[in-house]
Amino acid sequence: MWIKTDSSKLMSSFWPCTWWKWLKLADLYPSPCLKTWYLPLSVSYEDRLKENFARGSAELEKRRLALEEEQRKERERRDREEREAHERREREAREQENRRRLEEERRREMERQREEERLRELEDGGDHVCSCFKAAKQEMERQRREEWERGKREELGMRKEGEQEEISRLRAKKKSLELELEAVGNKHKQISDCLRDAKSKRRILKAEVDLVNQKRDARIIEINTLQLQFEDWQKKLSILIPEQQRLTEKLRSLNLNKISSVTLTSVSGSVNEKGVKCRRLKDQLDTLERETTDKLAEMEQYNKELKLGDMDDCVLRGLLSLLACLSQLFLLIKELREKQVRQQAVLDDLHRVKEEKVRELQRRKEEEMERKRGRKKRQPGEQAKLDQERREQEQIKKEEEEARQRRLLEEQRARQREEEEREAQARLRAAQEKAQEEERRRREEEEEEKKKREQEEEEKKKREQVEEEKKKREQVEAERKRQEEEKERIRRKEEQERGEQQPVLVAQPSSKLTRIELCTLFVPPFLPRDLDGKVADDSTVSAQADTSQSFFPLLARAVSSWSASSETHLNLSSGAGDVITPMLSFSQGDIISVQQQREDWWLGQLNGTQGWFPKSYVTLEMEFVALYTYESPEAGDLTFVEGDVVMVTEREGEWWRGCIGDHTGVFPSNYVRPVEPEVRRAIQKIAQAVSTTVAPTTHQLRLSPGQLIVVLAKNSTGWWLGELQARGKKRQRGWFHSSHVKLLGPSSSKSSPSPLPGDGTHT
Repeated sequence: MWIKTDSSKLMSSFWPCTWWKWLKLADLYPSPCLKTWYLPLSVSYEDRLKENFARGSAELEKRRLALEEEQRKERERRDREEREAHERREREAREQENRRRLEEERRREMERQREEERLRELEDGGDHVCSCFKAAKQEMERQRREEWERGKREELGMRKEGEQEEISRLRAKKKSLELELEAVGNKHKQISDCLRDAKSKRRILKAEVDLVNQKRDARIIEINTLQLQFEDWQKKLSILIPEQQRLTEKLRSLNLNKISSVTLTSVSGSVNEKGVKCRRLKDQLDTLERETTDKLAEMEQYNKELKLGDMDDCVLRGLLSLLACLSQLFLLIKELREKQVRQQAVLDDLHRVKEEKVRELQRRKEEEMERKRGRKKRQPGEQAKLDQERREQEQIKKEEEEARQRRLLEEQRARQREEEEREAQARLRAAQEKAQEEERRRREEEEEEKKKREQEEEEKKKREQVEEEKKKREQVEAERKRQEEEKERIRRKEEQERGEQQPVLVAQPSSKLTRIELCTLFVPPFLPRDLDGKVADDSTVSAQADTSQSFFPLLARAVSSWSASSETHLNLSSGAGDVITPMLSFSQGDIISVQQQREDWWLGQLNGTQGWFPKSYVTLEMEFVALYTYESPEAGDLTFVEGDVVMVTEREGEWWRGCIGDHTGVFPSNYVRPVEPEVRRAIQKIAQAVSTTVAPTTHQLRLSPGQLIVVLAKNSTGWWLGELQARGKKRQRGWFHSSHVKLLGPSSSKSSPSPLPGDGTHT
C-alpha cells in the first residue's frame, strides 16, 4: 500500500536526497522501462514480465510451427520418392514379365516346329541317307538347344546382376534415410535442449523476481508499520490536546485558595513525562534515520558494484523497486520528524501556557492572602476560628485528593510502562519471526532448487539410458534383418543354380516337365490368386514379405462367424497345375494371428490351423502390453510401467497414439507388444458396477449400478480395461476405475448381461 502525500511536498523532500540517484541509474541503464520507475506510484513490473513471457512463448510457438512444417515437407518428399520407386519397380517387373512371356512363346513355337519336322521325317521312311540326315539334323538341333541354354544362362546372370545392383541401391538409400532420420533426431534433441534451457532460465528469473517481490513486500510492511506508528502518535497528540483544554478549564474553575503545590507538582510531572516521551520519540526517529541512511549507502555501493557486471532487466527493476521503497521510507521518516517537531512546539506552547497560568495563580494567591490579612486585622477573633476550621477541612480534602492523584498517576505510569514493554517485546518477536521465516523460506527454496536439479539429472540419465537401449535394439533388429536377407539371398541363389542345372539332366521326351519346373522357379509358394485365377504381382509379394517380417504378429478379433465354402477357395499357381489354398474358418469372438495381408484377403492362424480369410469379418486388436517402462518429461507423451496394458487408437510409423484411463498421448511402438489370447483368457474376471460414472472421453465406459463388466486387463494405476455386457446393445470396450466396481466370485457370477443405463431394472 503506497502512502498518499502532497506531490509538491513529495518532490521537494525527495529531490535533495535521492533524485540524483535516479538520474545516475538512468544514465547507467538507458532503458525505457526506467521511465516508469522514477516515481514509486507508477508500478508496471508485472505487465512487463507478462509481456516478456508472452513474447517468449510466441517465439517458441513460431519455432515449433517452423519445425513441424519442415518435417511435413520432408515426409512428403520421402513419400513421393518411395511412390516413384514403387512405380518404377512395378514397371520393370511388368517389362520383365512381358519379355519372359514372349521368350516362352518363341521357345514353344520352335519346339513345335522341331516336333513337326521329326514327325514328317518319321513318316517319309528310314533309308540310310535319311538316317544320316536325321542324325545331322539332331546334332544341329542339339547345338541350337545348347546355344539357347547358354543365352538363357547369360540372361539370368544379367538379371541377377541387375537385382544385386537394385539391392545395393536400396541399401544406399536406406543408409541415407537413416542418416537423415538421425539428423532430424539430433535437431529435435537440440531444440528440446534449448526449450529445457529456456524453461530453466525462466524458473531462475521467476525465483529472482519472487525474491525481489518478497523484499519489496517486506519494505512495504515496514512502511505500513511506520505509518501505523505515525497514526498512533497522531492519536496520542489528539488525546493530549483535549487534556490540555481540560487542564485549562480545571485551572479556571478551581478557586484560588484551593490551588496547592501538589497539583502543581503533578502537572509538572506530567509535563516532564511528556517531554521524556518526546525525547524518546526523537531518539527513535534518529535511529530510523540512521538506518535509512545506512540502507541508502548500501544501495549506492551496490549500484557501484552493478557497474562492473551484467544484470538482467528483471533484477534491475526489482532493485529499482526496492530503492523506491527505501526512498518512500526516507520520506516517511522525514515527515515523522516534521510531525515530531510540530508536536514538540505544541508541547512547548502548553508548557509556556502552564507557566503563565501558574504565575497568574501565584499572583492571585498573593492578592488573596493580602486581602485575608486585611480581613484578619479587622476581625481577629471569629474570623481566626473559622479560618482554622476551614484550613483543617481543606487540608484533609487536599490530602485525600493528593493521595488519589498519586494513585492515578502511579497506575497510569505502570500501565504505560507495561504497554511499552509489551510493544517492544511484540516488535522483537515479530522481527525474530520474520527473520526465521525468511531463513526458512530461503532454505526451502534452496532445497527445492537442489531437488529440481537432481530430478532433472535423473530424468536426463533415464532418457540417455532409454536412447541407448533403443539404439541397441535397433542395431540388433538391423543385424537380424541383414542375416535374414543374406539367408534369403543364398536360398534364392541355390534355387537358381538348381534351376539352371536341372534342364541339362532331363532327357528329351520330358521337355514339357522341364518347362513346368523352370516356370515354377519364379512363382513363390503360397501365392494367392484372385477369384478369376490371376496371380499377384511382385510388389504384392514384397509387401507380404515386409508384413511377415514385423517384430510382433498382428492379432485380429472375429466380429462375425465365417465358414469357407468351395466357391470361395483361393487357387495357388504351380507349374504342374492348380493347388487349392486352405481357407480358415472361425467363429465370432475368436482371436486370429495375422501373418500376411493382401488387399481384401489375409493369411492367419487359429488353433494351429493356417489359411486365408476375408478381412471384412475381423477387426484388429487395439490392446497392447508394455514390455518396458516408458517415462518422458515432454507434454503429450503417454507414460507407463512394464506390464501395463495400453489401448492403441492410432498407429503411424514408429510412434503410436494410445490411452490409459483418462490419459492420452504418444509412445514408441517398440515398447509394446500385442496381448496374447492365452494371457487374456487367464486374467478375465467378472465385475459389477457399484456406482454411476460418466465417460468424459470416448475410450471410457459409462457405468450404472448393477451392470456387469468382463475385466480384460488391470493396470498399476487403478484403471481397468473391460467389456460392458449390456442387454440389447453391442458390447462396449473401454476403461473404468477399479473404485467403481466390485469383483464377483465364482458363486456370484451372472449369466445374463446387465441392462442398459436407461433401463429401470437391474440384473
